[in-house]
Amino acid sequence: MMRRLAAGFSLVELLVAMAILSIIVVICGRLFQQSAAAWETGIRRAERNIIGRNMTDFLAQDLSRAVCSTDGELQMGGNSLRFPILDEQSVREGLSPRAYQWVTYDLSPNNLRRNGERLAPAGVVDRVRLTAGPTAAGRPPIYVDVEVRVKDPDSAYMESFISRAWLRNRYRYRYDE
Repeated sequence: MMRRLAAGFSLVELLVAMAILSIIVVICGRLFQQSAAAWETGIRRAERNIIGRNMTDFLAQDLSRAVCSTDGELQMGGNSLRFPILDEQSVREGLSPRAYQWVTYDLSPNNLRRNGERLAPAGVVDRVRLTAGPTAAGRPPIYVDVEVRVKDPDSAYMESFISRAWLRNRYRYRYDE
């Protein structure tokens, strides 16, 4: 009778160990792939949120600089917004105490522009909505609510950001001619 030495593993034991190790490697690879995809999604959402917050605050800050004395000077309609602001550089340099500069926004979806210059990457801003607050006859509204909705083109993710621009007493910068 031949006696078998127990000095190593049998072929079946090695195949079973390699199969278990292969399953573990595949599971770890999928977990890594899913976590990388979740990381990328989170980064994209964070970038969209930063753009949305910045656009909302930028529009509200620009609107709060408006120097409107009548409701006709603040033109909000459709996909456009137009209003005068004080040209601070001309006032500082003493060129004119009544120097105004007109600001025009194109609020079309995916095409947010200020005086022709693009403010956000294409495909990010889904909607810009302006809602005027209470107003007195012949005066601009007391405030304007600015809502910017951003979207992720690769998913169904959308987020809205709202800010309020106060316009009360902004006509104090107007001088009588």
